[in-house]
Amino acid sequence: MRDLTNKDRAEFALRAVQAFREVCKGTPNDVHEAIGDLLCNLAHLCDAEGISPHSIFEGALWTHADEVKEIEPALTGSLSQSPYRKWGIR
Repeated sequence: MRDLTNKDRAEFALRAVQAFREVCKGTPNDVHEAIGDLLCNLAHLCDAEGISPHSIFEGALWTHADEVKEIEPALTGSLSQSPYRKWGIR
């Protein structure tokens, strides 16, 4: 099997958002809003399972930063400082 690219990962995520829209008929067609609704519902799932949504989201942000750095090292500085410091992560 070939290595996954960030384009592959984005396609997987888009499929998840599309499936979420089908299940939640009230979910907006705007991808930005639908992603926000899905993330909010995932946080509710974390609560129900006794998992900290903050730790999950923090881990996901760090994984994203690592995956982007692998492909586009020029973004390393802006990714390691801009959103993560803004959100108080490390």
